[in-house]
Amino acid sequence: IRGLYAVERSADQCVETGQARQRRRWQMRQEASLPVLAQIKACLDAWNPAALLVSSALPDSPLGKAVYYALAQWELLTRFADTGDWPLDNNAAENAQRPIAVGRKNHLFMGSEDGGEMAATFYTLIQSCRINNLDAVAYLQNICRRLLNGDRNHHALTPKAWAAAHA
Repeated sequence: IRGLYAVERSADQCVETGQARQRRRWQMRQEASLPVLAQIKACLDAWNPAALLVSSALPDSPLGKAVYYALAQWELLTRFADTGDWPLDNNAAENAQRPIAVGRKNHLFMGSEDGGEMAATFYTLIQSCRINNLDAVAYLQNICRRLLNGDRNHHALTPKAWAAAHA
């Protein structure tokens, strides 16, 4: 798996942009990632409890369950190698959801349904600020000031538009 991430790091260092970068990443995945994936598949096949050969994993063991899962999902797990524009993993999406998961028990009782909706709105705004590399406090102070002064151009108040205006 480290080998797959090494290919991705190399691809990230390419100077190309746009479609040229995607083509280059695809080429690198074809040349370097596919052999690594073949090695991983060979190990999974050797550990497969359902194989007729002697397996190193019992069917109900954690390893056996992991091997069953990986083999059942193999086509989906390796689909990233078919293109140069899909990420190897979904870590960015997982990291974006982490604050919600960590605070879930703390926010179990918002006080009311309106409180829950308000929290969801602020989660969305703050996460949008993170995605756009904005200081969330500065952004919220600025748009609150603008709203109180009568600014009704809601499109200009989004984190993306605000970031572009302050770039």
